[in-house]
Amino acid sequence: MNTSAPNAPLPVPPIGVKVTTDLEHRASGIRARARWIDPHTRKRVTRALVVPNEEAADEFFQYMQASAELGIDKRILLSDYVEMIGDRWQRGLDPTSIVESYKLGLRLRLLPSLGHLPLSQITARMIDRTIDKWETQHSVSTIKKHDRAPRPRSR
Repeated sequence: MNTSAPNAPLPVPPIGVKVTTDLEHRASGIRARARWIDPHTRKRVTRALVVPNEEAADEFFQYMQASAELGIDKRILLSDYVEMIGDRWQRGLDPTSIVESYKLGLRLRLLPSLGHLPLSQITARMIDRTIDKWETQHSVSTIKKHDRAPRPRSR
């Protein structure tokens, strides 16, 4: 049973858990149900959805399996993901020299450019095109400062 609060996000399987699925044909459609055991609470979590046909049920099951591989909702927006992880993206960065400039780049360039996209839809090609666009809008030193690793050009 889904015991989430009315405005709480729907449950998503944590990374690596086994998700079991089943179908039940009803007069209103097909109930597609995914269940897993939460590794922290050891309680069974259920997420069910009434769908019009078995293809839609399969799509729901694939989504839940893929979310279990990632440990997050595949549809989460980049901006929401950055907010969710807080300052953890800074791990390994030298806080005395580059963290502030990376924060600025995140706030001024990355989130306005790609923040509206779901993580699962962001591709290397999109990132490459976004950086190409930044190169026409910002000084070369701004881009080079944040783009230290060489990247292949795909045109």
